[in-house]
This record gives sequence, C-alpha cells and structure tokens, in this order.
Amino acid sequence: LQCLAALTPFGLEDTSRNIEDGKLCPPLGWVADTFQRLQDIGAEAVKELQKNKETASLAVNGVAYCAGGLQKSLQLTQKLAETVVGTGREAETYGILWAAAGETWSDEACAYEMEQGKRLKLEDLVDLYDELLASGWLQMIVNPFRLADALAGCELLRSRRPHVSLVFDFGEAVNVTVPKNDSYGCVLHMTESVPTVLQRYAERAPEWHEAGCA
Repeated sequence: LQCLAALTPFGLEDTSRNIEDGKLCPPLGWVADTFQRLQDIGAEAVKELQKNKETASLAVNGVAYCAGGLQKSLQLTQKLAETVVGTGREAETYGILWAAAGETWSDEACAYEMEQGKRLKLEDLVDLYDELLASGWLQMIVNPFRLADALAGCELLRSRRPHVSLVFDFGEAVNVTVPKNDSYGCVLHMTESVPTVLQRYAERAPEWHEAGCA
C-alpha cells in the first residue's frame, strides 16, 4: 500500500506554459526536473516524520511509511507535493494510491484488510475509496481490488466516481484480457527497449481504447 504523488509536465517552479503550434508544450528538460521534484517530495516526507518523536521510526532508510491511517497519509502526501511545486501550481499535482488490494485479502475472513484491524467487505472497500476520492486530489487507484472482484468493484466505484482512473498491474503478462464496460485500465511495464514497448503499446492500445479503457 503506497500513497504516491504525480506531477504534470507543468508542475515545475521555473516553468511557464509554452505554446507551440497551438498546443501546450513543457520546456526542455522537464523529465529530469519532474523526477527531481518527485524525489524532493519523498525527502520532505521523511523530514516531516522525523520532526515528531512519535513518527520518527516510520522513516526508514530514506523511505516514509504510512502514518496515522490511509486518509492522513494521503493528506500528508498532498501537502508535501503542493509545497514542493510551489504556490500557484497546486493543480499540477495529483494523487495515486497503489492499493495492492489483492495482497490484503483474507480467504479466512472473506474480507480486505487495508488497515490493520479493519476488515472490509467489497462494498465497504468501495465506501473507503469513495471517501478518499472526495477531495478530488486522488485521481488514480492501482490494483483497487483482487482480480475476482475487479469487474464488480470497478463498476460499483465508477458509478460513484466516474472520472477516477482504475488500473491493474498484471506484471510482465503480455496478453491481458480486455475488460468490458470501461471497467479498468492496465499498467504497461517498460522493461524492454523503447521501440519494443512502443510496438507492444501500438498493438494492444486499439483493443483497450475500443473498450473505453486506458
């Protein structure tokens, strides 16, 4: 379970929205600058935890671990992301929740346990996501349900939050079954050469777009 921050190409301190041929274009070097900002967010999270004796132990080897529950961890991530990009560029940040819900499923309890001691049925988990999405900053959830609940869970959550991006990570699998009814998208792993990845994307993208997925 990870609370992540994402930045658009325009979330940089010294960036103005350049317009070329009528289209918005980020400046040269935006990829490296964006990665640096993302690293800065992680560093700030560690500093924030180390300020307090009660949370200092949650900063381990430069990694900030969830503190005070999922909602508070997301709020902290948002606060630090907006601080790093600076005043006036808050809208260029958004949140990603890497839920890994399948790993929290208990066959014995027939429930998810996203937070210690809190067992959730499918409908309860949808309620939790609905609450986390209410502020509008969280825009994507990765692996929101176990695969057995993927279609039902995604359709139920989308009925409440139609604009949320729901994505599943199928690892290195190449041939993934395309879902019906715009239920969810999938992560494309870039472990091969760039030309191979682009070719694989070009082969699969039309099928996924036809289904209305990302």
